[in-house]
Amino acid sequence: MKDNKLLIEGIIFDLDGTLIDYEGISNLAMSKPLERLGVEGISWKRQSQLIGTPIQVWGRQVIDERNLTEKLDLNDYIKEYFDEVGLGYSKMGPLPGAMELINKFHSLKIPMAIATTTPRPKFDTKMVYHTKILEKMTCIVTGDEVINGKPAPDIFLLAASKLGKDPKKCIVFEDSPWGVQGANTAGCYSVAIPDSRMIQFIKEDFKIANDVINSLEEFDTEKIIKS
Repeated sequence: MKDNKLLIEGIIFDLDGTLIDYEGISNLAMSKPLERLGVEGISWKRQSQLIGTPIQVWGRQVIDERNLTEKLDLNDYIKEYFDEVGLGYSKMGPLPGAMELINKFHSLKIPMAIATTTPRPKFDTKMVYHTKILEKMTCIVTGDEVINGKPAPDIFLLAASKLGKDPKKCIVFEDSPWGVQGANTAGCYSVAIPDSRMIQFIKEDFKIANDVINSLEEFDTEKIIKS
């Protein structure tokens, strides 16, 4: 810090629930395969505990806790999930303040990256509808590029490396406690933007973040500009 202002050289954004409105459609997609088998869908409380982790991890957890091991194969669940989510890709708009903040960082010539647990093929399909976000990014890191998913720091360390920046001089914007934990472990400055539908369940988990805001509209870029 210098004169109470952050000296930041790189920006790393999570994608789903941070830049684009993903979680509502995700909740439906997580629940439908379960409901088809006569099992209750995913509550917002349960989803709040799963967001930000790789689909192979939370998919296995959901199958095991619902005692569906004999009825629902993990790969089938993942396929059904992505098929359902894919139907909603065109409806996922940028979250409030996302484009304005991206444009502001771009005007300040601060390089930006996306670090998402989404596998590259699904990411590419999804981002056809978000080219304005992509064109401002220096690099992208997807979940299939790292061995350990969030809350491990791997994806943020790789994003910082691709930006050519020290992780300690990068801000990470995240909507999940797992992502915030990974950002902190990587040495980044973490900014949490909890989903309003889930904040009541995980508010305490965001105490580890360096900053917590209600939306990207609230982030004050003045504090990252050198005085």
